[in-house]
Amino acid sequence: MTNPNTTQLRGQKRITSILDKVIPIKILESYLESVGSFIQVAKIGWGLSLIDKSLQERIELYNSYGVKVCSGGTLFEFFYKNKELDKFYDFIKNNNFQVCEISDGTIDIPQETKLLHISRASKEIECLSEVGSKDSKTIMSPRKWCLQIQEELDAGASHVILEGRETGNAGIYRNSGEIRQGLIDEIIEYGISCDSLIFEASLKKHQVTFIDKFGPNINFGNIDIKEVMSLESLRMGCRSDTLNIVNDPDNFERIWKQHQKKSR
Repeated sequence: MTNPNTTQLRGQKRITSILDKVIPIKILESYLESVGSFIQVAKIGWGLSLIDKSLQERIELYNSYGVKVCSGGTLFEFFYKNKELDKFYDFIKNNNFQVCEISDGTIDIPQETKLLHISRASKEIECLSEVGSKDSKTIMSPRKWCLQIQEELDAGASHVILEGRETGNAGIYRNSGEIRQGLIDEIIEYGISCDSLIFEASLKKHQVTFIDKFGPNINFGNIDIKEVMSLESLRMGCRSDTLNIVNDPDNFERIWKQHQKKSR
């Protein structure tokens, strides 16, 4: 099931994971020519991979730019709700996804069951899990967040995604859009490495706050492909929002050398 020609996400310097809403292939190819080198994961949104007529072409196109394709957590929940999980694993295998996601953001799945599927999936394919509800009215205690994240990493998830939704008003965010800073602090203080987490942060204001808190190599998810270059400029510190935040002394030299190499 795992593609031997692709590298594992664990150990990557940083991860930018985009949300693909089945963008037309020709447009996707145009974007990848410009920003493909800045993307590590492309998550097919929701259950769209079941109805995407260009799914195989899409996966192969991403792979040609070194981008791994993830099935997304809602797809797992769809198969789980319909009691057809064997078909889920067949679907992942037959379509050559490089990454799958196990989540329970929309429906209730016992934690023991979720852990069993993380363990099962991770033996055959790189597996991400997600913690947090998509319902902005659902509040889970920081202690429970910490325990679930650690359990899922121990079960075999390479990274745990912290739910934030596209709208940035659920999971690690309050309904107002404010980051639950106390929750984030408690997760880190619990001993969970930031490198093992993927923060869903589709909005610039959230990206800037997290870069300020954790540095430019924080892992981000739910990024729109049209915003990849914008995010990269924030990571590089060559945008007013992060110019005084990114203080790596080698940053300028690294960026300048990269520019000279591409200019030749």
